[in-house]
Amino acid sequence: MAEKGELPSTETTNLFMQNRRKIEKLKERKESNVELREKHERCEKEWRDNADSLWKAVHEQIDLKQKRLAVVKNQKTQREKLEFFKSLVPWRLVTDENSLKEFSFLRGTLLLRVDVLDDGKVVGYKLKHQPFGNFAPADIEIFTFIRGLIHARFSEQRFLEIAPYASSIPKVLHHISREAEAAETLYSNIISIMLDVDHCSLEINDGILRVEFGGTSPNLCSFLVDFHFQYDKKTEL
Repeated sequence: MAEKGELPSTETTNLFMQNRRKIEKLKERKESNVELREKHERCEKEWRDNADSLWKAVHEQIDLKQKRLAVVKNQKTQREKLEFFKSLVPWRLVTDENSLKEFSFLRGTLLLRVDVLDDGKVVGYKLKHQPFGNFAPADIEIFTFIRGLIHARFSEQRFLEIAPYASSIPKVLHHISREAEAAETLYSNIISIMLDVDHCSLEINDGILRVEFGGTSPNLCSFLVDFHFQYDKKTEL
């Protein structure tokens, strides 16, 4: 090592220059690593952004397709409901006497008998099932279900309160029509659920819905569940 005030030796100078070059290379390598890391981070961010944009576009397409399918399904459902209610045929006055009024509904399969006094006061409402004509089996099933629910929820006292006079009989007809509509909606919902459930069968008998679940293995048993629908004075169908 050179003394103070003396020039460094050639060996010392060469060693210094070597170390200096090493330091400069390390700095360059460090700067290069920083640049590579920054480039890598930029590429990674760009990839994430592109991936997010792609997934967003995919989800938007899926949502759009689902919305279109929902619209088509809803339109189909509305058309089916419209056709069904058209097929019901409106109430028909089949008997028009001073003391007796009879109205048919559900294509003539349900008869409402109204007993009236001379002053127009209603003294009785009676529902009576009529035989099915040339109905398709599917129509018989749904009409049986609707008739059964209407009959189970029938309350003569309630109808006398709703329409105590002959002039207000349309209120009762409207009320029964609403219950028929609600019963059809309930029937459609039940069928929709049953289509999503495997190994079960459905049987409808008037106001009783019987569901049978069948076991698919020795460890699962088969069983029946009966659902009864009736008027509780609080809820609608």
